[in-house]
Amino acid sequence: MSGSQHAAHAWARWVLIPFGYPPRGGSRLALSPDGRSLVVVGADVKVNNLRELIGMARAKSLILRGSTVEAQAAFERLAAADPKHPEVNFHLGMLAYLRDDTAAALRYLETALAAAPNEGRYHYYYGHAQGRSAQKAGVLSKFGHA
Repeated sequence: MSGSQHAAHAWARWVLIPFGYPPRGGSRLALSPDGRSLVVVGADVKVNNLRELIGMARAKSLILRGSTVEAQAAFERLAAADPKHPEVNFHLGMLAYLRDDTAAALRYLETALAAAPNEGRYHYYYGHAQGRSAQKAGVLSKFGHA
């Protein structure tokens, strides 16, 4: 399995878990105290409204169907509404990574990390994107590692 095939396979696991559902580690979807947003209790991800939740579910379903161009457009619409949303930026970063656009992947994943620094999968794929970027730049071959 190539590096990008491995990343796509691993990413599919996360696409199926919108906002910590099914609950992991005791997280659950709940209405915020002010009644204005849905939040995942026990996680860093916040959904601002039902429209955003539906948009996110639709965009993720497009990925699962292999419609990455449509998914890109759907996530870009979500990003226009909330440019720093960590989950949206994570998925835009993963789509860029799968297109082999490491510069864009790094930008999106950095934005996701800035908004949700405790989300391990953001760090994991950011590391993969950094590695691919170094490989493309020939950095690793200078040290005899690629």
